[in-house]
Amino acid sequence: MSGLISAPPRFYIDVGLGGLAVPALVRELGCEALTKVQVFGQRKVEDTEWIAWADAADLVVLTKDDAIRRRPLERAALAESRLRVFCLTNANLTKAQQVARFEERWPAILRRCAQPGPFVCGVYTDRLQDLNI
Repeated sequence: MSGLISAPPRFYIDVGLGGLAVPALVRELGCEALTKVQVFGQRKVEDTEWIAWADAADLVVLTKDDAIRRRPLERAALAESRLRVFCLTNANLTKAQQVARFEERWPAILRRCAQPGPFVCGVYTDRLQDLNI
């Protein structure tokens, strides 16, 4: 049936992005944004745990942990999931640059979210690029 409006994706903001700026942006853009502290409190959470949780909750992940796709346990967890992950591949961006990068690529991120996972996309100033997992 055409003309149906699907619900906007829901996002999990990885702890590496930290702070409130990226979650605030996601909310301003009309989507739900959950953070590590909201979901798990202050306790230490292994990447494999939040990957499994975010997958079960059908969330889209925003992160700056590019190495997550190279570490064996995390890589396996991602490959076995249905997660759609968008990653800033430059961990040295300031908070303002992180927000700007996601904001600039937001329409492309939403279009890509409509495709099934698992995938990891690098978020660059001028494009999204599929990254190997």
